[in-house]
Amino acid sequence: MASIGDSRAVLGTEVVPEVLPVKEADSNHTEILNEVKEQRKLPSTLYSIQLTKDQKPEHPEECARISECGGRVQQLLDRNGMKIGPYRVFDLKGNQPGLAMSRSLGDLLGKKVGVISTPLLTKYKFHKEKDSFLIIASDGIWDVMDNQEVVNFVETFRTKCLKEIEENFVETDPVTPSNVSISQLLCEEARTRWCTIVENENVMIDDISCVVLEFNQKVSAHANEIKYYAQGTSKAEQVSDVRRATSIHEIKTRDPRRGSFCMSK
Repeated sequence: MASIGDSRAVLGTEVVPEVLPVKEADSNHTEILNEVKEQRKLPSTLYSIQLTKDQKPEHPEECARISECGGRVQQLLDRNGMKIGPYRVFDLKGNQPGLAMSRSLGDLLGKKVGVISTPLLTKYKFHKEKDSFLIIASDGIWDVMDNQEVVNFVETFRTKCLKEIEENFVETDPVTPSNVSISQLLCEEARTRWCTIVENENVMIDDISCVVLEFNQKVSAHANEIKYYAQGTSKAEQVSDVRRATSIHEIKTRDPRRGSFCMSK
């Protein structure tokens, strides 16, 4: 695997190698997210293996390179002087580029202060009969779901979802496994979780996108026993009181949580 930035690739598999490709990222989930996580908990027979490393500027080796190149790594401050959001890369005298990752493609401002385009390489031996699927997703998913949660979700619902997206799908239609792909269903799950924290934590929803590559079609033992939350299960009732996402016009002091770019005046 070769990766640049803070998107992540996670494998759902029946076996765990003796040596992991990378150390699994720590989830900095807040209390309200942990409550949602417990309410929407799903069983699983698969393990999650992280195949790429998130390239964040606060990592010691990344931070050292940025400092040597004339950049600084800091969090934004709100009107009360409190630190908010992720660590970002800035120049010494100004507030550019505000990038929340230490490596990327095409960021010319970032390049001047130590942001590089060299990918990080990891290796994993593919097991044809044991590896079920690979999830490649932006941080808008990993910010609100940990690796194992995502694997559990995909394992549970992928056999119920469409393998090809229907052209006549209307965006206002209810999202259920019967009318979307597993990748879209996963994005919808992440969006739902974001809506529970967007006002409480004074943040905006980060970008949410993913690709799910299926290697085999094994059906998990519990897949047919669980309905999607939107179909009125008890778990859905527990999390049905989801606040409306705040519009941009209602924002006073916000940081696009772990967002990739922020220009601060």
